[in-house]
Amino acid sequence: MSDQSRASVWHIMRWVELLRIDHILLENVPDFLSNGPLTRHNRPVKRKKGAGFVAFVQAFEAWTYRVEWRILPC
Repeated sequence: MSDQSRASVWHIMRWVELLRIDHILLENVPDFLSNGPLTRHNRPVKRKKGAGFVAFVQAFEAWTYRVEWRILPC
């Protein structure tokens, strides 16, 4: 729930915007699916669970990338 770890995925968007590459493969942790805003006490807002992940996917789709995601078994 730290600002640093939550912001890191958005740094990828800066590189995507600059490089405009054809294919991108990202790896993250399953908890990223539930990423969303935090309260002022740094606790997740339950009713907005997953909103950060959805916004991240929509940002890629807005640049016409086709997004596929899956959780891989350990």
